[in-house]
Amino acid sequence: MALATASLAAQTEKMGFAFELVRHGARAPLKADYCEGFDVAVGQLTAQGMRQRYLLGRYARERYTEQHDLFSPDFVEGQVYMQSTDVNRTIQSGYSELMGIYPPQVANPPKLTTGEHKSLTTGRGMPRMNIRDASTINQQLGENPLPNGFVSVPISTFVDKSLLDDVSYSGCQYAQDEVTDRRYDDVTYQDYMWIANFVRDPLAEALGVSELVMDVQSFHDVYDYSDAFVAMEYEGLPFVVEGTFDANTYYEMRTLQKIELVGMFTRDTRRLAFSRMMRKPLEAMQNRVDELLGAEVKANPLRYAVYSAHDDQISNMMEWLHPNNVHMDYVLFASQVVFELMFDEECVASSGATEDCFRVDVRWNGNNLGFDACKASAHLDGTGCSYTDFKNQMAGIWYDGMSSTNLDVACD
Repeated sequence: MALATASLAAQTEKMGFAFELVRHGARAPLKADYCEGFDVAVGQLTAQGMRQRYLLGRYARERYTEQHDLFSPDFVEGQVYMQSTDVNRTIQSGYSELMGIYPPQVANPPKLTTGEHKSLTTGRGMPRMNIRDASTINQQLGENPLPNGFVSVPISTFVDKSLLDDVSYSGCQYAQDEVTDRRYDDVTYQDYMWIANFVRDPLAEALGVSELVMDVQSFHDVYDYSDAFVAMEYEGLPFVVEGTFDANTYYEMRTLQKIELVGMFTRDTRRLAFSRMMRKPLEAMQNRVDELLGAEVKANPLRYAVYSAHDDQISNMMEWLHPNNVHMDYVLFASQVVFELMFDEECVASSGATEDCFRVDVRWNGNNLGFDACKASAHLDGTGCSYTDFKNQMAGIWYDGMSSTNLDVACD
C-alpha cells in the first residue's frame, strides 16, 4: 500500500474527481439592528462576498483545468455540478464561483448554430412581444447566446424540505429537530458559558449595547452579537467604540461560532447529517474509480461537484472528519473543505490494476489534512490517504445509529 501511494508522486499522476464543500462569502449581519452601512439587507451576500467566491472559482479553474486536466476549461454539460442550500447568499455565492470557473470572455460558451442564428434573425425564434432594438441586440451578440461571453451554468437547490437534499440537513427531520432544540438551550453550552461572559463587556462597548441588556443575553444571543461584530469588521465599518478587544477576548469571541454550531449537534445527528452529505460525492468518487479500472459501470461525465453552504456545515464537517494535524477554531467566510481523488495513470493502465492505484487528498482552506486511519499510507508530512485507507476513515465515522443501513429512514 505504501509503495503504491509513493508511486503516485510520479509524473503520471492524474486527478479523477474532486468535491468541494464551501461556505458562502461575506454577508451582512443576521441582526437587523447592525446592518446600517451595508449596501445589502440583513443576512445577504455583500460585494466582497461575491468577490471571495469568484476568486475561489478562479483558483478552481487554475487547479482543475490547467494544473490538472480534470475538466474542460470550456463549459461541457455534466462535468461540473453545483448544489446550494435554498438561501440567497449561498445561491449568489455559487453563481459568483461559477463565474470564476467559467470567466466571461475567457471560457468559451456554447455558440448559436447557423440554424439558431437564422431562426432569431428571421423572427421565427424571437419571443412574441415587441422588444426594443432586438435586431441590434442580435447583431451585437452574433453567435454568443449572452453578452460578454457569459457562461450560464445551473445551480440545483430544494425549495421545500426534502430527504433528497443532502446539502441542507433540514430535510432530515430527526437531525433538524435535535439541532433546533439544542441550539437555543443554554444547557447545551453550560461548559462554555464562561466564554460568553468573558466577551460580553467588549462586545457591548463596541456595538453600543448597554451592559444591562448584554448581561441577560443567552449564549445564542451573545453569539449573534459576535456575528454582527465580525460582519461589520469584514465590511470595514466603524464601531461605537474602537479597540475594545484584546487578543484573548477577540479569540474567545470568534470561538463562540464553532462552539454553538458544533454543540447543537449530537454525535449521532452529526454522523447522520454528514454521512448523508457525503454519500453522493463518495458514490461519484467510487464510480470514477471503477470506471478507470475498466469495470462495467455507467459512465458519468461528472468531475467536480460543489456544495454551496454555511458555517454550520463547514464546522461540523471538520468536527466529523476529525483530522489529526489541524485544529479549526472558527469558520471564515468562503471557507472550504475539498476532497480530491488522485491516481497513477501507469498503475491504472497496468494489468491487474486495483484500487491501490488511487489516493485521496483532503484540504481545509488549503491545508492538507491527516487522519489516524491513513497513517500507513500518508505522505511524508502525514497528510493524505490511500483510497483504501480513506474508505476506512469514512467507514469509521459513518452513521451507525438506528436504521444505519438506510439514511433516509434514519431521519424519521
